[in-house]
Amino acid sequence: MEFPFKRPSWLRWQKERLSLWLHVYLVVTIIPVALIPILIEQHRLGSAFKTAFDAWVDQLAKRGPTTYDYFLSAAILILLGWYTYFSKSPRVKESDKFYVFLLFCIGTLGTVQQVLIHHFIR
Repeated sequence: MEFPFKRPSWLRWQKERLSLWLHVYLVVTIIPVALIPILIEQHRLGSAFKTAFDAWVDQLAKRGPTTYDYFLSAAILILLGWYTYFSKSPRVKESDKFYVFLLFCIGTLGTVQQVLIHHFIR
């Protein structure tokens, strides 16, 4: 049985290869999202990185994401989506599009979970 609709190539399972630009992008975007708040907490507590990380995670679990977290995450994902799907850059491979699609799905589920937990369930 043939289906008239053929899945786009980026929606088919790909080999596990991320391009260098995607590796760099993912590492660099961790800095403003997680590393800077942890370093601020470390400075505030005057303690080791592990203690500051634990304190940051505890605060995040208690209060949930801030407006800063939501806007920063949205900006990072919008930039990633534009570059991956609309920029027509020769650096973007089909496997990158697939993994960015998975990242969007996981990010969406995580955001919905956070909104439900911190704004509706508590």
